[in-house]
Amino acid sequence: KKKKKKKKKKKKKKKKKKKKKKKKKKKKKKKKKKKKEKKRRRRRRRKKRKKRKKKRKKKKKKKRKKKKKKKKKKKKKKKKKKKKKKKKEKKKKKKKKKKVVIVQVPLS
Repeated sequence: KKKKKKKKKKKKKKKKKKKKKKKKKKKKKKKKKKKKEKKRRRRRRRKKRKKRKKKRKKKKKKKRKKKKKKKKKKKKKKKKKKKKKKKKEKKKKKKKKKKVVIVQVPLS
């Protein structure tokens, strides 16, 4: 009895699938598909591209950000140090010249 019941259930499912063959529905949808095909194709392409881009961006962004930050910080620090050194050297030279002039005046 159990075997017979199982076979009957399978037959019912197959019959439903045969009825669901979209022979009649396709004829009606062919007219609608001309307008809706463009929208459907665009949506499918966008969804696939977004998923691929997200995976690639996460891996590349982490590596790129670390390299760029290190290079930029080093360049800025070097420029600032050079400017400060030049200013200090000029001030020292001026002070030495003044002292020499003061020492020469009392000797003469």
